[in-house]
Amino acid sequence: SIAAGDTMTLSYSFGPVTDQTGNPVPWFTNQPVTNLAGQETITQNIPLSAGWHLVSFSFQPTSTSLTTVLSSLGSSYDIVLGFDASQGGAQSYFTSPSMRAFNTLTALLPLHGYWLHLTTGSTLSLTGTPLPAGTTLALTPGWNLVGYGGTSPEPLATAFGHLNNAVDITLGFDPSQGGALSYFTAANMAPFNNLTTLQPNAGYWLHVTSSGQQWAGQ
Repeated sequence: SIAAGDTMTLSYSFGPVTDQTGNPVPWFTNQPVTNLAGQETITQNIPLSAGWHLVSFSFQPTSTSLTTVLSSLGSSYDIVLGFDASQGGAQSYFTSPSMRAFNTLTALLPLHGYWLHLTTGSTLSLTGTPLPAGTTLALTPGWNLVGYGGTSPEPLATAFGHLNNAVDITLGFDPSQGGALSYFTAANMAPFNNLTTLQPNAGYWLHVTSSGQQWAGQ
């Protein structure tokens, strides 16, 4: 029994932190983080300079709201442009009050590409969870604005292998490579081919020549 004036010392012992397979996880290592639902959480930081960028992401963000996805940029951006043929084509978002009547783009979705204009350099920080295995984006004949979700650069021939030669024009944009990038399958356009690989977190215009195609994104 414990009487008045007695002291008692309590000690606690905690076992090692383990991952989902029971293996110890060292502190401060690059281990996947899981949320309360047991899903892996992905975080990406994309440094962006002032000017135009064609960006994308390939996981499910915590919220698809445009302002939430881009919240890490603060007031560093002023224009966001998208394109989705199934939603009527071109979409736009402007931060300027005088242009808000033209705001038709409200959500940013995985596997899509988006034009993003920054007024000052900043870092886009994105957080979300992996897409279900086999997730694809339906492509329509004509122009499509898609995102590449691989973790490393991939040659066009490899990335487009599942599209059955249905893409005849690919356009990209990378300020670090001089701006506009292009690839044409037509032999007479070969001199204009300066796009050879798809880059992580980049967006691309694809011109699709047949129906029923699905974009895997990586």
